[in-house]
Amino acid sequence: AGGPVHRQQNPTRNRRSHTGGTDQSPGRQERLLKMTGTNVGCLVLAAGSSKRFGSDKRLSGFGDKFLLQHVLANIPDGFCEKLVVLSDGDKSLSSLIGDDWQIVYAPESGKGMGYSLAAGLSVARDWDAALVALADMPWVTAESYTAIRQQLGPDNLVVPQYKGKRGNPVGIGRQYFDRLSKA
Repeated sequence: AGGPVHRQQNPTRNRRSHTGGTDQSPGRQERLLKMTGTNVGCLVLAAGSSKRFGSDKRLSGFGDKFLLQHVLANIPDGFCEKLVVLSDGDKSLSSLIGDDWQIVYAPESGKGMGYSLAAGLSVARDWDAALVALADMPWVTAESYTAIRQQLGPDNLVVPQYKGKRGNPVGIGRQYFDRLSKA
């Protein structure tokens, strides 16, 4: 879908490489797989323009942090990798994102959320499944993320419900990555 997707490694920080977490020892990876039952990564879509909000929602104050920082802090450890999708114009936000997150820039994010999702999934090819979260949902708890992660596998979709309505975050098995990468 569209132009090339690129990742940024922040040279001022010791970010991890694409191959996994900060501790890449075989024992750690094995423990992660036993804990989750599958190779599940987390993808946070944060490339929106916040047009209806009137300003950059990600930079709105939320407690002692910005909204985006709060959302990222709520997502627990236990994912094989954690990615944040930003638009090309968001390079200044990289300093707000913790060292345990990779940044993926989506050049065509202005065309809609599907393009951001496609950009993120294009670099998640070695995952069995992806938990897809939205950057403007600060009340989602670590327990909710964990419950969705635990239900995920390469061949299924997980969509939570709240008061009878479908919600977010969602889980997407690898079998759906190709279709969803065609924004």
